[in-house]
Amino acid sequence: MRQPVLVVYGTGDASMPVVQGALQVRADAAVAGNDSVTVRYYEDANHGIRVEGEVVPAFLEDLSGWVLGLPATADAAPRTAGAQPTQPYLAAPVPEPGWLRDGTVMVALVVVALAALVLAGLSVGASRGAHGAAALVRRGVRGRPGAAVTSASHEAGRADESHRYAPGVALRLAALAVTTALTVVALVWYLLSVARLALDYERNAWVVQGGWLVVRALGVAAVVTAVLLARRATAAREAHVPVAPGVVRSVALGTVLAACLVLLVVLAYWGVFQLGI
Repeated sequence: MRQPVLVVYGTGDASMPVVQGALQVRADAAVAGNDSVTVRYYEDANHGIRVEGEVVPAFLEDLSGWVLGLPATADAAPRTAGAQPTQPYLAAPVPEPGWLRDGTVMVALVVVALAALVLAGLSVGASRGAHGAAALVRRGVRGRPGAAVTSASHEAGRADESHRYAPGVALRLAALAVTTALTVVALVWYLLSVARLALDYERNAWVVQGGWLVVRALGVAAVVTAVLLARRATAAREAHVPVAPGVVRSVALGTVLAACLVLLVVLAYWGVFQLGI
């Protein structure tokens, strides 16, 4: 780009790399031999160059003066002027694996994984109900009504015992599914909230920083739950206790683990498990 460039930033703009951005524009323009870059900073202004909802008057004056004064203002001194900018965080390129770069693919993965978690839970519940009903039918109803119901219920309970997960596995498996799903929901809420703040030129540290901490805490909880589930399953195998007896529970276990793995990879892609902030 060889045309003159005017770069303006508000020092209160938390969504832009106000120092790196100006340096990057100047460096990119220099590639084409263009040194006609003017940079201006405005005290406490947000992304819309507004302070408390009002456009900074000096910005309008500088903008109109620069445009009307061209070409003389293209290289007029000072090249950089205004309030002192502060950029708390360094902006850097984010790695983008090809198979997650496509937004449609990512959304499809999340939706399918969440649906798989729901279907796995429903299938186990339906299986328990079917086993209980079958036990009631086999036992039949005899004697006094109250006694018959009690006896049949006990029989259903004994029949259901042989089709349950190993002790502690079901609880941890459900906790893994819930914490992983909650982390995804919290991340979506966080992204939408930050986008709304950016579009409205607003700042809210409770949402931007506090919300991010909540998302990361949920993500860590999901990983910890996965570790606890693995430990419980290993202990069951060592005790020669079936971890997931029956086809339905085996398939449900594999489905939940696969779906959670996909969701955790997506969460990792969005930086939920990154070191630092």
